[in-house]
Amino acid sequence: ENVIYTFDAAKKKITRAIGAGAQSFAENVAGFSFAYLDAGGNVTASSTAVRQIRLTITGRTAKPDPAYAANGGYRTYTLTSLIAMRN
Repeated sequence: ENVIYTFDAAKKKITRAIGAGAQSFAENVAGFSFAYLDAGGNVTASSTAVRQIRLTITGRTAKPDPAYAANGGYRTYTLTSLIAMRN
């Protein structure tokens, strides 16, 4: 089974597709990135060296806060997770 996640930076959302078309997975996403890491925690482009994936996602409020001057008034929160490969 293939599950495909797509980040649309213009619409600020992530969609998830499992064969029957893409469905909204997360909205108000200001940033989304991942990096493949080797055993030493260094970024690698070699698929055989990958031991972890570092996933970073930044969410933002749906509407700007007039009392908040940074980020165009949008409050943000960033989460980072390390995902260990099973095989």
